[in-house]
Amino acid sequence: MNLVIRMINTRINEIRQTHEEKAFIGVEEKDGLSLKDLITCVNELIESGLSSELIKMRYFQILDLRESSLPQEVIQLLK
Repeated sequence: MNLVIRMINTRINEIRQTHEEKAFIGVEEKDGLSLKDLITCVNELIESGLSSELIKMRYFQILDLRESSLPQEVIQLLK
């Protein structure tokens, strides 16, 4: 649920033109998303047949996350 809320919030900010890509810092209260939720979502996207490149390009953009700030666990899933 937090993932969907974060995606909606990012889209609203883009519309308001206050969009700013942020680093994932691993603190759920600040990121709005826990590492566990992020890993679960990435696994589900991969299992549904989406390519790693599409996940990196589209979904992390929607989540407003810089790829360079992602935890190693997530980066390993996307290799």
